[in-house]
Amino acid sequence: MIRCIREAARSPLGRRDAVLLGLLATMTVAHARLPVDQARTLAVVDSLYQHAALDSAQAVIETAIPEAVAAADSTYLLELMVRRGAQLAAFGRFGPAEPPLREALALAAARGDSAKTCQVLRWLGLSLANQGRLAEAEALSHRQLALATAIGDGRLMGWARVALGWYALEHGQPAMAADEYQRAIDLFAGLGEAQGAAWSLNSLGIARQAQGDIQGALAAYEEAATRATAIGYTMVEALAANNLGTLAYSWGDPDQAIGAFRRARALQAGIGHAAEAARADLNVALCLVALGRLDEAATSLDSLSSVAAVLSDAELQAQARNTLGNLRRRQDRPAAAKRLWRDVMADPRGISAESRAEATWLLAGQLAAEDSAGVALRLMDAGRGGIVAMRGSIVWQRYELRRGALLAAAGRVENGLALLRDVEQESARQGTADLRAEVLARMAAIQRDAGRPDSCRAALQRAMTAWETSRDLPLDPEWREARGAAGRAISTGWAHDLLDGDPADPVATATAFSRLQRFKSRTLLERMHGPGRDLATVLAAGADPPASLAEVQSGLDDADLLLDIYLGDDTSLVLAVTRTGCRAVAWPAARVLSARIGFLRGLLLAPIAGPVSAAERTALATAADEVGTLLLNELRPELAACRRLIVCPDGATNLLPWACLTSSGPTSRDALALADRELVTAPSATVLTHLRGGRRPGGVPSSLLAVTAADDLPAAAAEARWLARTFADAAVQTAASPADWRAADVLHLATHAHARDDSPWQSEILLAGGAEPASVTAAAIAGLRFSARLVVLASCESAGGRVIGGEGVQGLANAFLAAGAPAVVATLWPVDDHATSGFMRCFYRELASGRTVAGATLAARQALRSDTATDHPFFWAGFVVVGDGDVTVALEPRRAGLAGLLRGHASLIATVSGVLTVIVTAWRRHRDRRRSA
Repeated sequence: MIRCIREAARSPLGRRDAVLLGLLATMTVAHARLPVDQARTLAVVDSLYQHAALDSAQAVIETAIPEAVAAADSTYLLELMVRRGAQLAAFGRFGPAEPPLREALALAAARGDSAKTCQVLRWLGLSLANQGRLAEAEALSHRQLALATAIGDGRLMGWARVALGWYALEHGQPAMAADEYQRAIDLFAGLGEAQGAAWSLNSLGIARQAQGDIQGALAAYEEAATRATAIGYTMVEALAANNLGTLAYSWGDPDQAIGAFRRARALQAGIGHAAEAARADLNVALCLVALGRLDEAATSLDSLSSVAAVLSDAELQAQARNTLGNLRRRQDRPAAAKRLWRDVMADPRGISAESRAEATWLLAGQLAAEDSAGVALRLMDAGRGGIVAMRGSIVWQRYELRRGALLAAAGRVENGLALLRDVEQESARQGTADLRAEVLARMAAIQRDAGRPDSCRAALQRAMTAWETSRDLPLDPEWREARGAAGRAISTGWAHDLLDGDPADPVATATAFSRLQRFKSRTLLERMHGPGRDLATVLAAGADPPASLAEVQSGLDDADLLLDIYLGDDTSLVLAVTRTGCRAVAWPAARVLSARIGFLRGLLLAPIAGPVSAAERTALATAADEVGTLLLNELRPELAACRRLIVCPDGATNLLPWACLTSSGPTSRDALALADRELVTAPSATVLTHLRGGRRPGGVPSSLLAVTAADDLPAAAAEARWLARTFADAAVQTAASPADWRAADVLHLATHAHARDDSPWQSEILLAGGAEPASVTAAAIAGLRFSARLVVLASCESAGGRVIGGEGVQGLANAFLAAGAPAVVATLWPVDDHATSGFMRCFYRELASGRTVAGATLAARQALRSDTATDHPFFWAGFVVVGDGDVTVALEPRRAGLAGLLRGHASLIATVSGVLTVIVTAWRRHRDRRRSA
């Protein structure tokens, strides 16, 4: 996670607000000892500062200093210099703050003013700490504590304890920090110092959070907020809200985190602290980045950078630039990212050592990725001066992690490994499992490249343990998915280890298969354990262990082939599993496959824009053959005997339309075409095993519920009515709610779907209901429990969504798997409405004849291919089976007898009956008139 959220206490936000505390009370006492005009000047300075008008306050001070110097008035000059340095430090101008504070320290010492000396020591320590000079700063705080103790000033002793608590956190000693903060609370409580107690409680929450005591942290933050609210101390109330946001962020509730940060922003804005309000906005932007809502985050960060420039807040601008640079890199805009990071490094203003270090390692990482490892290493070596003094801190760990990797890449393998071991020991001591997993994965890669397979495997095993701990921290499933994606480097390491050995070795292959299963669709399995279950409950209930190779093979038929895919930055791996064997095959790097698949999908969607020319068809066929040859050539022995292909995809292969792939081969007899095979995708082999383990016996007549809600999908509505006319125990609903879905054996949803790549679990199925259209999200669906054996999503792009490394495509199809449906039929792109209707009619006829879901899907695809109006792959290749393709459902056709006709044609019979009634009534009237005549 990014530092300014994860370590709020250590961010400039926390430091700046900490030192604001109690300043004005001290200054007010000083006013009483000064002449009226001097006291009035200082009151103006303090008022301007309170209203965040730093430049105006500094201008008044600059005007007054010559007067104090000319009069040789050391008392007045001391008050002015304290304010000058303290205000600069409070607003992040740490370098410029140091000279006036050192002058103030000398003046206070010359006057023998111990209380004022303590005050200056606080500010000077803050300034030095933010310049990366932690040892100097900590020594000043110890000096402050000793001096305050000597004069018996409990208040100044309390603030010294607060500072020492912060340094303990920086050194990764949260227990010591908690002890210091508790001592400060006791001191402030004894003095009735409500502001100090509120601030220290907030700090205690940070220390408890660092210890992993989430409930204790929550209690401290809430108590700090309550006390701050009671005394009108809005600043600490805002800080507590911000820290509650960091707690929600790290523990797994992104919505609550964003809400807390926005409350902090409103509180800071309400007291005129524009910079602090902007920092809360920065935290919101960081949440958006973590959720993948990149465009929204980019807009916010651009605005923040402009706000920071107006406020002359160099630190805020640096943080916004670093974060925006990270975002631009994710958007594949490396030039823009590098420009932003260089701006931070070149900024001459008072920027914290942490922000400069972050810009340095981000830029170095990008340069290394562009084959400029030597330049990157020199860059990091040049910027290391400020990092050495921060040894042990998270910033130091992250910086040295990247530097160690660069040392190894430059050929200095032992130097790099030694540095990484140092970082790994520190991360283990501090309990930062996610960082430790990253360090160990890097060490494993270096050991592998150095030809040390045993050392590589040992590092990978330790990395996997650390990764398990890291991903288990958040409670929110979406957050765990994001954490789970960090396991890619570890899974890639295991893949490399297998390929470097004997890919056909059955023992090594079986071991690798079981290990790699840990990295796929873990969160989906946890969702399957039931709604409203927190992680601890799921784990206690015994979440499904990774499936073994033998377990997976026992569920395969002789003509089945399962491809378990793992994409890597350098080399990708596919494990080809049959009932009797398993073989490892190397594929190209993830970026190569992603580019090829993206190009193929672009050609496939050409019919959306209009008629397709012969040249476009040829280009599509060529691209499909190129991708197919790339992926399938090494698998020809297994594919030759394959009737059904089961794919457990990774990365871009989640969105690959496998049905359209061909491979021409060396001769015409060797040509392969996947369109004539049954095709099934599963999030992972373990998920597939879980779904098959819960398979219910077939043969029992199945009920079918068709839900249609879109007035602009007439073919879908007609398709739903056809289902009701064709099959017994079939019904159509136009205002259905999820509660109505539970009892159906087959659930057919012919409605619009709204796939959200930015937040896939907020993808929606649109439903009619009431005065306004209603909808149900993927997250809500995953929390339900269905008895359905099959769900058919006859809506646009229902198998799409954002691809999460290690978790697959998140969205509607997986939501129904999580809700208990063993099989889902869905689409990879917005398929033509009329083609979908044709597909569905064929699919259900085949299903009613006894075919499996996979077999019926194949037959329906082939029917569309054989029709010249729908033979383009756009119309048929996007239909996929997700889950267990062996599912069958017993759909009974409506009986041809009178009862069946009456049920199947009720509306027609009612119309005919009405017409006959009119005719008979008219005849009787005519007869009655003739009789009366």
